[in-house]
Amino acid sequence: MKSLQKSIISVLLAFVCMFSLFALTACSGENIDYTDGLTASQGLEFEHISDNGKTFNFSYASVIDDDDYYVLTGIGTCTDKVVVVPSEYNGKPVKAVADECFEGLSTMEGLILPNSVEATGSMAIKKCTGVKQFKGNGIRVYGDGAQGALEIKDIVLSQVAERLEQWAFFMGGEYETIWIPKTLQSMGVSVFMNSGFTKIYYEGSEEDWANIKFDAGEQDFVIPIEYNVAFPGNN
Repeated sequence: MKSLQKSIISVLLAFVCMFSLFALTACSGENIDYTDGLTASQGLEFEHISDNGKTFNFSYASVIDDDDYYVLTGIGTCTDKVVVVPSEYNGKPVKAVADECFEGLSTMEGLILPNSVEATGSMAIKKCTGVKQFKGNGIRVYGDGAQGALEIKDIVLSQVAERLEQWAFFMGGEYETIWIPKTLQSMGVSVFMNSGFTKIYYEGSEEDWANIKFDAGEQDFVIPIEYNVAFPGNN
């Protein structure tokens, strides 16, 4: 009887440990893929990037350490209001959103990117004035002018973000706050010009912030910064 009780207790303890590990992983946000459980949009347009085949001109191709992948290039025949981008196309990873991909597409209300997408191109979703939801937890580089004039109050950058190109959030629509991870390494000029942001929440310390490289030579914006803020991650 005691042996049976010990076995039951062991099984229960093992289950509790596994559940705790799962909870910690899920709550960390770092590996959250916002497209999990969602159906990918159909009809989107893609171009193949390959050293051995057709080459597509994409501004930030140099930041992607891969020589055989797809770039999302346009809305195509897709009529979804909230566009969910697949992580693969024709068996290859989707790694980026192309230059001017959705620029001025006012009918789009949301763009959800898989963790495979590492960069948004120049002007990629600029002036998409209907967009109220923009998520991507794998983006390392946010393109120049790419996220201007969206209908979003709170922007949460990817937890692996490394670079904000010039004018990345220029002429913001409804922007108020932005959450920046301590992985950020550099910013282009005028990243937040006329963006409307009133507060920056930064995951790292004031010393970490001082180590960010500004192309202008120094920080060229005046927005209050709150340091050591827990990153929302999976919000």
